[in-house]
Amino acid sequence: FESESWGTYIDFEADVSEQLTLGSAFRFEDFEEFDSTFDWKLSARYAISDSLAIRATANTGFRAPTPGQVNTLNTTTTADSSGRLIPSGTFPVNNPVALALGSMELNPEESTSFTIGAVFETEGGTGITLDYYDIEIKDRLAFRNITVGADEMASLTAAGIPNVATLDGSNLNYFVN
Repeated sequence: FESESWGTYIDFEADVSEQLTLGSAFRFEDFEEFDSTFDWKLSARYAISDSLAIRATANTGFRAPTPGQVNTLNTTTTADSSGRLIPSGTFPVNNPVALALGSMELNPEESTSFTIGAVFETEGGTGITLDYYDIEIKDRLAFRNITVGADEMASLTAAGIPNVATLDGSNLNYFVN
């Protein structure tokens, strides 16, 4: 599997005053399989005193599915309590078995997050931080696990998958958004 991508990134940070630091970052990436994305980050830190500061960040993010999530094929065979061999495995989303069970092409994850926090340093030098995160992820990549039963057997048979009877009761997996 070969995939090409390229990106460019620029980051600025400056002390606007003795108490206030502002930052911004911008990233553009172009992916062969997933088009392009523009992501950004804005941040601020304000020192209320020598021992207490507050900080906040807002940003967007992008994560393309890895080649492993798109292309993994890994099957094993185990025996049930009666000695019957049962294959199980993880299939690429474009594999006929995964397609028969409802897999679809993967999309990249996109996120938006906001953070606010406080930093406190004691006279003894111990640092204490408290942060709140709010992260929203669209098209989250996850693993779908299916135990093959009657409905799945019918879908696999209709798709023309050979040796379907051997898949009854097996666990089949593929990645989904």
